[in-house]
Formats: sequence, structure tokens, C-alpha cells
Amino acid sequence: MHFRAPVTEVERLARELGDRPVNGDWTPYVFQRRAACNFGWDWGPKVATAGLRAAPRLEAWDGARLAAVRPVVRVCTAAEAIVDVCVDVELAESAARQESCVSCRLELDDGRVIEGAALHTAARAGRATMVVVLVVPNPPRWWPRGEGAQRLHALSVSLSCGAHGETDRWSRRIGLRTVALVTERDGQAAFLIRVNGRDIFIKGANWIPEGLFQGPGVEGAVEERLVQACDANLNALRVWGGGAYERDRFYERCDELGLLLWHDFMFACATYPEEGRFPALVEAEARHQVARLMHHPSIMLWCGGNENVWGWFGWGWKERLREGQSWGWKYWGSTLPSVCAELDPSRPYWIDSPWSGSLDRFPNDRSVGDCHLWDVALEQYRAGVAPLFVSEFGCQGYPNWETLQERLGGRAEFLSLPSAELARRQQGTGGDAPFIDAHFVGRFSGAPSTQEERVRWSQLVQAYAVKTGIVWWRLSRPRCMGAIVWMFNDAWAGPSQSAIDVAGRPKPMYFELRDACAPRRLWIVPMAGPDGAATDRLAVRGVNDLPEEWRGHCELTVEAGGEVVHSERLAFSIAPASAGMVAPLDEILDGQLLSAIQSGAATVRCETAEGVDAWPAAVALRT
Repeated sequence: MHFRAPVTEVERLARELGDRPVNGDWTPYVFQRRAACNFGWDWGPKVATAGLRAAPRLEAWDGARLAAVRPVVRVCTAAEAIVDVCVDVELAESAARQESCVSCRLELDDGRVIEGAALHTAARAGRATMVVVLVVPNPPRWWPRGEGAQRLHALSVSLSCGAHGETDRWSRRIGLRTVALVTERDGQAAFLIRVNGRDIFIKGANWIPEGLFQGPGVEGAVEERLVQACDANLNALRVWGGGAYERDRFYERCDELGLLLWHDFMFACATYPEEGRFPALVEAEARHQVARLMHHPSIMLWCGGNENVWGWFGWGWKERLREGQSWGWKYWGSTLPSVCAELDPSRPYWIDSPWSGSLDRFPNDRSVGDCHLWDVALEQYRAGVAPLFVSEFGCQGYPNWETLQERLGGRAEFLSLPSAELARRQQGTGGDAPFIDAHFVGRFSGAPSTQEERVRWSQLVQAYAVKTGIVWWRLSRPRCMGAIVWMFNDAWAGPSQSAIDVAGRPKPMYFELRDACAPRRLWIVPMAGPDGAATDRLAVRGVNDLPEEWRGHCELTVEAGGEVVHSERLAFSIAPASAGMVAPLDEILDGQLLSAIQSGAATVRCETAEGVDAWPAAVALRT
């Protein structure tokens, strides 16, 4: 077995097949089907890898074997579930003209057993698909976390073939649920995920490969990250297209934890060749991964990739391509949707992220489909009408100081102010100035006096930015039905948008993320005007993600000069699965108090059993 140097090889293929634009004009990673981020990204270094990701194995068989088992949950209501167990069987010549039998056994977690079988006689060797229909009355359904229990059931499939007897066996746990993507509601554009007929507000984070090298030693860290995601009140992760398909245990844990998965195919921020062997490679990859993963109830959506159409449409790539030069549209617009429709008709497919429904329309339109918000930050998230669904947004912050000390060996020259080493680790175009330092202006007094203080300030701004966005969009439901922050985990000790640093330590953003995603919460925030943008009027507003009405009281206090100058108790009620208004502050407080709050001379606080919120939200004081 021989491996070519990855950078040398992709550069050779670029010359042979014609160079194509990629984001940032980085290494032309599109000429290998490997994790794009290993060739360098704006949050990680270039560490292109070669070789096999897992140990190879050689399989020998005779008669017949199970090529794939694809349980398709066709119907799932409280009264009945119907599962089409589609079994792809590969038959050797010795099995031709012999009867093959597929037997299915579904052991429900309540002790019931549902069984079925199908027979097939093939005239010749090759592949055949047999379908066993299992009908489950009163099914114990699988729900995303926060919506109900994660009921999982053991499905086993046995294949026997004539005189060969049993030749193969397959067993996995599956969940009974339906999932749909709704893109129109009441005659208006929408973008929302519906599970078991219930509309789910997606509170998620983008997932990148854990660490720089995804070898067998990362399983413990991956497990820890998934638990941390749940502790942060997230109900979803997006497996990002610049990374890799994860190992089986990742998906099993998401099933158990109730974490929904938006799953990209592995394409990101580039134009891709459609010549030579690439179309066959892409289709084989898609068929393998869909068949491997589709039994997992946690996967809610297949997506063609990340920012490919957006780059082609709006980043000058279309103009740089030669006339007639391929750029990957065949994959996202034809190959992948066809594979998904054939192998996994139970799930929605989305062309790319972001996507607005047509090649003739700006892909990152906030009023159609999903969008990525990288042209605004912090308080600007409240400007204009809320997007339908935010699948990427974020703000940079440094890793925790302890992590930097460990990873940089405690060397004073690396941890000083300024630090050439930390500047080197900034992978974003323009360095720290636009991503870190620009956000300090007007939020802190003066400049940071030490590198440790500078690191801390960057983290506080990052935390404030993420909370500002998520809270505003949650309060904008039902127009906005999802926010997926960039990003949850990290790859190395450098500035990035992650909530958890490379050592597994939560950054301040993590705790604000947890607060912003709480199932029930009240905040003091601006009111929206007729155009949807934030106004100067403040109010106590809240969200209730649970299926029961939320009735309660909150304590509202105003402090000035270290003393409480106003206090009262407010009753409120917020309907199930909705956002609601408790009270505008100008209907409660006099003009003098309001002016003091707006100027920062006084602070107003709102407290419930679920937590405390305050205005002004002084970044320098948040922890």
C-alpha cells in the first residue's frame, strides 16, 4: 500500500484537472476526499494527513451477505408506527436460484416484540433489496432532548440462503420518530424542523473534528463534549462539511442523549471537480455513509455541504471559473439528493448551507432558507427582521489562560503582551485586529495591561455576543426557529469561536450559551419595532420551550449607587413552545429610573427560579 504526500498530490491534480477557487485560496483540498479543515482553516493550522483513518479489514463470505440494512420509519404517530426495513442483500453465484430469507425482530423497550420476514429467489448473482414491513401499535417514540424520552429499540436482522443456512446477521438500536423540514407556513417562507408533528426550536452548535488528528484516542474527548453540549441546554449539533463523518459511537451517544444532528456531506467553502473518478467516488461515499448512518434517529437532516453555493454565487468564484468548468453543482443538486431519496426517504435533504432555494437567488438571504451571519456581530444581531434560521454565527475568543500556559509550555515570551506566538496562531485574515481588538472599543476602560487580561476580555466579548444573538432569535419565534452557533469544540490552542477549548475547558461563552438556551427563561431586552429591529424601549420578555404553559412571578429590582431604589413582583404567563412579553419597563418605571438605566447609572434586574438577568449587560462584569 502506498500513500502520496497529500499537499503535493492535490497540487498535482489541480494542474491536471484545472485549478478551482477555494475559500481564502488555501491549499486545493478539493482534489482529495479528506477532511478539508486538515489543509488549514481560519481557526486551525495546516496539518494535511495521509493514510487510513481506521484499521483496514478483509471480509470473506459465501452464499449471501447483508450489504446494508436501512430501517425507514414511514409513519409514526401516537397510535401506530410503520417501519419499512429495507435489506440490501449481495448474492454470490452459489446463491443463484436458491431462496434467501430475511428475518427481522424488533424488541421494543417496553418488552413487546414485533417480527416479520421476506423471501427472495434470484436468477443470478448480484444485489437485491428485500423489504420487511413492521407495524408497531402505540409506539414508544423517540424525542429530541427537552421534548420527551429517547426510547430506543433493538432491531436485529438475520439472512439465510438455501443450503448455506444463516449467512449474516445485523443488529442496531433504532428510534421510532418522523422528521420533516417545513419551508412554508401559512403562505409565508419558513425554515423549521418538525419531529413527530411538533415544531422544534433548534438550539445548537456546529461540530468540528475533535483535535487536529482524529485517531482512535479521541473517543473519550468526544464523549465528554457531547455531555457538555447537553449540559449547555443544546438540543442539536451540526456535523460541519469541512470535517469528517464521525465514528459510530458519536451517533449512538447522540441517539441516547437526544441531540438532533444536522449532517452535512463533506464539502465546504469551495468549488469541486466533477471530472475523472470524482463523481463515482462521491456517489460511493454518499451511499456508504447514508446506509451506515440512517438508522440513527438523531440525524434530522442531510445537507449537501457548507458555503459552496454561496461562494460560487457571491465570492467571485463564478467569474473565475472557465466557461463550462465544473464546480460541484452536480453533487449537491443531483447526486446527493438522488442518493438520499433512494436510500433514506424518511429524512429531508437540503442543498447547501446557506441556501435560499434557487441558483438565481442570493444564497444567504435571511428571509428564505437558512443563513450564516458573519457580516454582523454583537448588538447588530438585533438589527432588522429576524432570520428564519441561523445555521452559523459566532465571535472569536482565546482559549482559557490555563490551557495556553499548558500548550505553550509556560514560556514567558509566548504569554507576554504582545506575543508573536499568539499572533501566529490567529488564522483569520487581518490578525487579531478585526476579530479580537476591535470589540474592546467602548466596552472596556483603556487597553488590557497583560496578555492574561487581554485573553479574558476576548472571552467576555465572545460570551456576550453569543448570548445576545441566541436570546434575540429565541424571542423572535415563531419567525425564527433555530440558532446554531459556530462552534462548539476546538482543534488547537489558538483564538477561535469555540465554546470549549482544546483542553476541554469551558470558556465563558459556554456558560452564557447555557443560560441563553435554558428551556424557560426571562430576560431584560429591547422591544422590536415594526421593522423587527430593536428599539430603545426595554421590556421583560421570555421563552417557554416546554409543552406546558409557564405561569409564575419574577422579582424586578432597580439598583443605583449600591442601593435598591425600586422593587416589585410581576406575574406572567407564557404559552407552550413560544416567546412572550411580561411587561415593557416604561409601563412600570418612571422616566427618571428609565433614564438612569439607559445611561448605565442604574441597573435593573429580573429574577426567577430559572435565573437572573440584568440591564445594562456590562461585558466586563460577566463571568
